[in-house]
Amino acid sequence: RFFVMYGQTEATARMSYVPPERLHEKAGTIGIAIPGGELSLAPVEGEGSLRQLCYRGPNVMLGYATGPEDLARGDDLGGVLLTGDLAEQDADGFFRITGRLARFAKLFGKRINLAGVETEIEGRFSLRAAALDGADVLKLVIEGGADGELDRVRVHMAEWLGVPPVAIRVATVERLPLTASGKKDYKAL
Repeated sequence: RFFVMYGQTEATARMSYVPPERLHEKAGTIGIAIPGGELSLAPVEGEGSLRQLCYRGPNVMLGYATGPEDLARGDDLGGVLLTGDLAEQDADGFFRITGRLARFAKLFGKRINLAGVETEIEGRFSLRAAALDGADVLKLVIEGGADGELDRVRVHMAEWLGVPPVAIRVATVERLPLTASGKKDYKAL
């Protein structure tokens, strides 16, 4: 049987799973908490409806240490890990990751989920994209797009986000840089 799982190193790598018999109906979710663990959604201060995924369980690390004085503190986290992932929960109790708390930009007072921007571009235009906070502008880096296509992306995203087109800058690269684990390398961009 194949198990789709989600986790973070800070919780010994496994925090949730999708039961194999539910994969067909729950594709795209991270599932439910592993036995002995608990998943919940915590409000993000000052951000209205945004919720951060929270995990509670005996497999959560004690905290971060860089020296003996840190080790002497004991258990800093108390078995609770705020993951930094934004999420939602469906009626069956399955969780879906919707973005990263650290991957946002502010444009004209609006908080923009950069992961959501990438999903919209990749779904609508079938182009690989990276979205970056450009301090008062949204920077989009598109893999391989042609000039006319880049203009269409910029105009569509301005309308989709409800911001003026001048707030969006679009550039193209032959290939988006990737980290060793195959994720988009935002630092390299």
